[in-house]
Amino acid sequence: MIEAANSAIPTPARGMLGLLSLFIEAVAGYPADQPDDHGFLIEGNGTTLRNLTIRNNSIDGDGQFGEAAAVQIVANDVRIENCVIESDPATSAGRCIYVFTGNLQAFDQAVQGLGASAVFGPNGYTQPQLTSSNLQVVNTTLRYGEAFFDTTDFVTYLGLLLSGDSLYIPPVPPSGSFTNVNFDGGNLASGTSSLATCDGGTYTFDNCFFMITAGISRSVEEIKPSMIAPGSAPCGMTMSSSTAHRKKGTAPLWPHSIIACSVAAGMPGGWSG
Repeated sequence: MIEAANSAIPTPARGMLGLLSLFIEAVAGYPADQPDDHGFLIEGNGTTLRNLTIRNNSIDGDGQFGEAAAVQIVANDVRIENCVIESDPATSAGRCIYVFTGNLQAFDQAVQGLGASAVFGPNGYTQPQLTSSNLQVVNTTLRYGEAFFDTTDFVTYLGLLLSGDSLYIPPVPPSGSFTNVNFDGGNLASGTSSLATCDGGTYTFDNCFFMITAGISRSVEEIKPSMIAPGSAPCGMTMSSSTAHRKKGTAPLWPHSIIACSVAAGMPGGWSG
């Protein structure tokens, strides 16, 4: 059992999360004097987690955006096998697995254009892009939280934040697969949860089980049409061929597919799969 300590105050020693928090504090004024609450941070390509239980009991998340994660991934070829990954059942902030990507070179050039110093290159992140490809989650349970799985291109968001929505840096698409994964529960306190929320990329959900706890008001709906092959209706859901929810000025999201999955629900008039 690994319990997220949630006591790490942002510093460069905290890697990407520390740099981001300190930069946001310096430029946007969001305080970075509280723990980042992002639990088990993976920055090494090819990392494997096997036969572990990882839990983050953060309720409110970090002091900047109110986010938390049990496993935060900023790397390629990560494999999570035979694990249980949990957020707190009452959190409105927690993610079981949270993936970050971003075009670091474009961001450094953009902030220098705004009169600030480069952030990532001087601190050792000299690769042009931060990618998170080929994530493999196998025979694993994701339990509780506001989102079981979430992806964010933080560079795109920061560009819009710093420029008042005028600076758009195209996102770096992540990718991965979920095989024999149980998405179990949700946020039992607020009654809302997202099974999976992807900003983009390509993900496959194969032989997964989506369990919606009684009283959860949204779960399956958060698997957007963009995450399912156009025209298909897996898991008993009726899906359109729409390419999806998009952010202002963005191109259509990349395709996702859900194969041979099932959905169970405890909601009145709920889903059956």
